[in-house]
Amino acid sequence: MSSPVERDIVSLGAPAAHAGPAALPSDRWWQRLLRQPWACAGVVIVLVAVLVSLAAPWLAPYDPTTGVGGDKLLPIGSDGHLLGTDDIGRDVLSRLIWGGRTSLLVGFLPVVIATVLATVLGLVAGYAPELVSGILMRVVDILFAFPTVLFAIAFAALYGPGLWPVVLTIILAAVPYLTRVIYSEVKAERGKEYVEASRALGASGAAVLFREILPNVSAPIIVYATTWAGGMIVFAASLSAVGIGVQPPTADWGRMVADGAKLFALGAPQLSLLPGLIITLVATALNWVGDGLRDALDPYHS
Repeated sequence: MSSPVERDIVSLGAPAAHAGPAALPSDRWWQRLLRQPWACAGVVIVLVAVLVSLAAPWLAPYDPTTGVGGDKLLPIGSDGHLLGTDDIGRDVLSRLIWGGRTSLLVGFLPVVIATVLATVLGLVAGYAPELVSGILMRVVDILFAFPTVLFAIAFAALYGPGLWPVVLTIILAAVPYLTRVIYSEVKAERGKEYVEASRALGASGAAVLFREILPNVSAPIIVYATTWAGGMIVFAASLSAVGIGVQPPTADWGRMVADGAKLFALGAPQLSLLPGLIITLVATALNWVGDGLRDALDPYHS
């Protein structure tokens, strides 16, 4: 009768029964996701927002940066302007459609970059010897010590306010948090039997990290990154609202909220409420997707 270690080694050589907790039950993860109505609603909302933003040149009825004659502060439902116009005559619907491009870009692009960087750092720190691990995590702790807004102000001072200072700020804000999560997951996995069995078969450290450990920690990485994307859309909008982020006349949801807030007294609350509602809806939808993925990717989810 074979020992537990021998059975682990044999199971590593069998592709149909990959060792480790990443193996899912018979149903696919996407089937689990589809059984969750809120997660499905979140996926639909995010996809619609992305597709509408990508199709902005064809969907937007007007140029989002140019006023239309003297049609200023037209109310919702005005002839030729479904959602009215702003204080300089720009079509609100066109600006909302084009604004999704910048708002979604600063929500997704920096989080993707930060996730890749944090994954490499977290894997190395979680698997490396204590000296290397300690040095890497102390650097991460230093990043924790700086308020995110200070990064935004520093980049805006160096490069001027705009899109890329926001992107760099979000990357620096997300990397330490994501690295800490991945580091903890790798530390929990590195001592498990399937890792020891892989080492016993002569696998290199890189092979153990990327072929064995990474697939088994990918679920929390995906879930956490998805949740961060929603939060970063709100954060980027707040930077634009205070003048650090995207600058006029570029259409951006956060900038629209800030500009519209000044016009409440003129009886045009929709100028800030509409982009604010869209930001809230998209960020909430991403959180729904993250919650759904957490359950769908959980191998022990019933």
